[in-house]
Amino acid sequence: MICALKSSLYRFVRTGLLAKFLIFSVIAGVLIVFRCSLEFLRIMPFQTPRYIDNEFVIEAVMSLLYVVPFTMAVFSTLFSGNEVSFRAVNNKIATGIPRSAIFLSDFIVTICSTLIMLCIQIGIIFAYAKNTGVKNGVRFNKQIIMITVCVALGCLAFAAFDEFIQFLCSNKIIALIILLATIPALSLGGESMAEKLNEPYRYSYVDEETGETFWKLNKSYIGGTPRKVLEFFSDGSLYSYQYIDSDDSRKDVITVSSGVFILSAAAGIATIKKKEFS
Repeated sequence: MICALKSSLYRFVRTGLLAKFLIFSVIAGVLIVFRCSLEFLRIMPFQTPRYIDNEFVIEAVMSLLYVVPFTMAVFSTLFSGNEVSFRAVNNKIATGIPRSAIFLSDFIVTICSTLIMLCIQIGIIFAYAKNTGVKNGVRFNKQIIMITVCVALGCLAFAAFDEFIQFLCSNKIIALIILLATIPALSLGGESMAEKLNEPYRYSYVDEETGETFWKLNKSYIGGTPRKVLEFFSDGSLYSYQYIDSDDSRKDVITVSSGVFILSAAAGIATIKKKEFS
């Protein structure tokens, strides 16, 4: 395991991927802050800066749900995807390194890279929020901390899933397409679940002949166990945004993200043990 991890770290540094990754993380963090500033501080010419509060921090942190997953999808393709697509992983297997160690070494590097990116960008957001030079009401309270934790765990779950897909697919381009399509699919899925849960149990209608008002059961309403399951996944979806104000939803997000992280790691190990890289 140590040899495999050293090899992955050496490849990460030697190829220049680490330096490019750090530079991109800083640039992306600055752009996130700039975009939010345009909306909240109105920094364009001839406009007066206004009050900044926790809403700015929440908006900026939530932006990471799009920047980090997309970045890690590309990163895993360049890092692990190249190894699998070009069959370089066969050389490691031939040297006697355990297959599980090969996956876990790349997995650890990807997860550490995600943490580095999160720390850089969250640090930029928090530092800017507290030192903007305008009237400031930012308070790093429980809400801000828990939202940041939920977003960070969600991004780590995406990174773990990225590694699993890269080792599952023999073609890195196909893997990248799947990973990039997953993000908008989850976003649309979250909106769809929210719409279904918002369907009323019954609705009223007026009889055109008598003018009386009647109640009718809504066939689109989902009840019973299916509703409980749908509520759990809706609350646990990163793109439902219910965890901004709900403690219960935050717990569900943490549960779902942790589950995806663990299952992706286990599935990745199972995949590399059974897959023939020929």
